[in-house]
Amino acid sequence: MSTSPSAFDYSTKGMLSSGVTGFAAIMLMAVGCFQVLQGIAAIANDDLFVAGQEYVFSFDTTVWGWVHLVLGLLGVGIGIAILTRATAGLMAGIALAFVNLVAQFAFLPHYPFWALTLIGFNVVVIWALCSQIAHKDG
Repeated sequence: MSTSPSAFDYSTKGMLSSGVTGFAAIMLMAVGCFQVLQGIAAIANDDLFVAGQEYVFSFDTTVWGWVHLVLGLLGVGIGIAILTRATAGLMAGIALAFVNLVAQFAFLPHYPFWALTLIGFNVVVIWALCSQIAHKDG
């Protein structure tokens, strides 16, 4: 892996891609922090989140708390790896954002507005990281 900048790094598209990747890393860490707080809240107080209707993906709130806590901690760690521009960090970020997206979809009946907000953030993270990987060697 070469550390010298390429022509792509100095192009408008390269700078935009790099900036969006930095944004994606920060967003992934922010989403991770929010998920850690969401997980702690669900673990500490089962009655905080209440499902409004029967839903196919119904789990105990404490289980969701642990899921969000683990995903949140992974998000913070992977966000730091993305900031180092490591290819493994970029790939792990895409995978984690996808898993977060699915987890938030399953969490919709408990907190719909927040889940939809985090789904949108994860879509932006996936797009940003995929665009960076597409131009990493170019």
